[in-house]
Amino acid sequence: MINTNIYELFTKYVSDTKRGGTNQFLGRCPFPNHDDNKRSFSFNAEGLYNCKGCGEQGNPVKFAKAMGESPKPFYSDDYKRNNTLITYNGTKQTVSKRAMSDKTDINRHKKDLTPKLKEYEIKYPQDKGYQSFIMNHIGKDKDGAITIPYWENGKVIGIKHHKPKNDKQSWWEGEGSIKWYNSWNFDAYHKDQLIICEGEKDANRLVQLGYNATSTSGGALSVPPIPDKFKEPKELIVLYDKDKSGDKGALKMADEIFNELGIVPYIGNWRTSLHKGFDAYDDGTGEEVEYAINNKRLYKPKVKEGELTVMSLGTLLETDYKEPDIIVSNMLQQQAVTVFGGCSGTGKSWGALQMGMCIASGKSVFNYFEVKKPYKVLLCQFELTNGQMKERVITLKKSFDKDWKTIDQNFDYQIFSKKDAFTDRWHSLDTFLAKSNGRYKGGVIIVDNLYTSVDTETDTSNNAQLIPVVKMMGEICEKYEVSLILVTHHKKGTKAQLIDIDDCLGGATLTRYASNVIQMKQSKLSTDLRVMEITKVRGEQSDLIEIPFKLRFNPDDGTFEKGEIINNESVHYIESKDRWEIKLVKDMKNYESIRKTDEWSRADIWTFLSTQEDWEQTQSNETKVTRFINRSVAWGLVKKVGHNDYRIIATDLKDD
Repeated sequence: MINTNIYELFTKYVSDTKRGGTNQFLGRCPFPNHDDNKRSFSFNAEGLYNCKGCGEQGNPVKFAKAMGESPKPFYSDDYKRNNTLITYNGTKQTVSKRAMSDKTDINRHKKDLTPKLKEYEIKYPQDKGYQSFIMNHIGKDKDGAITIPYWENGKVIGIKHHKPKNDKQSWWEGEGSIKWYNSWNFDAYHKDQLIICEGEKDANRLVQLGYNATSTSGGALSVPPIPDKFKEPKELIVLYDKDKSGDKGALKMADEIFNELGIVPYIGNWRTSLHKGFDAYDDGTGEEVEYAINNKRLYKPKVKEGELTVMSLGTLLETDYKEPDIIVSNMLQQQAVTVFGGCSGTGKSWGALQMGMCIASGKSVFNYFEVKKPYKVLLCQFELTNGQMKERVITLKKSFDKDWKTIDQNFDYQIFSKKDAFTDRWHSLDTFLAKSNGRYKGGVIIVDNLYTSVDTETDTSNNAQLIPVVKMMGEICEKYEVSLILVTHHKKGTKAQLIDIDDCLGGATLTRYASNVIQMKQSKLSTDLRVMEITKVRGEQSDLIEIPFKLRFNPDDGTFEKGEIINNESVHYIESKDRWEIKLVKDMKNYESIRKTDEWSRADIWTFLSTQEDWEQTQSNETKVTRFINRSVAWGLVKKVGHNDYRIIATDLKDD
């Protein structure tokens, strides 16, 4: 027999509790100096406890004090008078005299206490809504405690004496282990719905209102073994009291149901205007219960680190998981990471700042990529000084003047400090968001950039070293329901190469985790021209995936604007000393207006070159023309349309 108050005290702090023997329970040690993952902590029916891991031991008075709870219920005069000392695990401990002599131990023969119901019988007023209480023989003892019988095989095996008026502890006659109320009615219940509530009075009220209902015998935080009968109803609804204990208990119950059966239950939601502590018993008409059930929400299982959690596909379809919203088309989705990569000096910080302003105002990014509405934005910038940031904001403000009020309301900037660079900023960001009271929930965090956001011991080019950082990004997105734009550099030696997702500093560890990857490089054709490519998109169809396009920079207002797609990306990375071919093709294109045709044979090319200086038709220049034709075709400037017959591609000549 276990005292309900003692069980509730221990299960409030001892996690993963399970029965370990006769009136004995095991769980994870709650003491702060012990990180227990082996259920090293045990306690018994009288509150005597011992931890094999850290050595903590004592009685319920000591435990209550250690946990910051009032020990008063455990050292009252009745407690002292009715308890004695025994040796437990080698230490003298206080034990109930009743427990020493009680013959109703759960492993002893279960007595039939049915005759006791007559002793506790009370006369309920007729037509006052107490039919279910009469049916279940709810009575009162001489101390004013409500007596609640528990049945098994047609006889009463235990009677719970609940809350005596003289402040004595609740206690049990007969078999008092934690169990399910109304379990003797499970076979008769219909299979549509079962409501799990906090107490027996609530369960009886719900039955009176026409619902299938059960509760535990031990209060909000106690969970008996989950019966297989819970698999039968089409839906399980946990409806606990409207208070903190009820909220915590409902989550614990839902978690146990999911872990034991793989079923995702619902949690009922009371109307917010109801008083603290409101429960099903308080609802005489059923109106509030109906509201709570109609506004139920599906429990979202929590996955513990290192553990595998599964559910059936049918259960998955019943969940309220939703596809993430797209914040910026092709570029950013809700609660996901976007990597914005580029070589040094390409203007990534300008681009990230412009993206932030567009997201905060609801304007299209780069005057093309749709943003459906304004979002909260936080920019964490670890490269530029505050003065440099101010100068850039002043420049960009010219293009956002009409939206400035909205941007000012939605866009926050983390003040730069030199001491912050090259330190672990991710845990600092986590701490800040934890204190922000959900200010950025549903919004966007921009971190500029990866290299300066980690400490000097973390090599961002080392996949293994970057794993904890990427894990932290995911935790921040999930915990605070935010999206993340991470600015990162390209690896050294990639400036003259075609854009590739593997160019990004952080490598596969970062880019495979990210939902979207966008990359940018400087074009050699113009100081104000960039090549941009979207190299990864998740969650939506994109017509631009791995299609390079032009991004034009306006130095007057600091903005980028999307241009047309690029047919031959390699042209943009050719050094100026090797670009005489491009100038020659442009001159030939201009000459077409005189020739009245856009087709060129090798002879036509020599006719044109004869008008240029230093182009005598020598053997050396014949070789040079061959090289010129081959390069122009390879770069996509010229297309071969037949034997020794070519056409200049006009679109790529606009790249300057």
